[in-house]
Amino acid sequence: MLTTRLAVPEDEPFLFEVYADTRSEELSSWGWTKEQSNLFLRMQYEAQRRSYFGDASSAKEEVVQYEKERVGRILTRTTDLVLAIVDISLLSGFRNRGFGTELIRRCQRHAYGTNRSVELHVLNGNPAMRLYDRLGFEAVSEASPYIAMKWSPQAF
Repeated sequence: MLTTRLAVPEDEPFLFEVYADTRSEELSSWGWTKEQSNLFLRMQYEAQRRSYFGDASSAKEEVVQYEKERVGRILTRTTDLVLAIVDISLLSGFRNRGFGTELIRRCQRHAYGTNRSVELHVLNGNPAMRLYDRLGFEAVSEASPYIAMKWSPQAF
């Protein structure tokens, strides 16, 4: 069973592990030492966290668990009209199992119940765009290299 819970400070090493895992394929092609890669990943992780949590926003970070094992994280931000999916990251061993689909559908159900749209940004060419299309998201704008996508509760 897939569950989520609010992230707590003790989850920070795991959250870094998830971040590093999402970048491992990219970094492996750079020919860096493990030490160089870890230093770069730590800097990028900290920059991402400052970007996501630097203001007093409504960001909500949750740890994703499968059968009580931590497998990833989901970060959302909610306003009066929008539930924004900021990031969904799963450890590589737990991808392509339908977990991302389930997490997005949960966001859609919550948004439907509160009459909000669901919005996200995706890197142009990212294979996840097929998933978003399948779940009813539509491209609404493009600011290279990202595409903004939106799902409306009327589509549910």
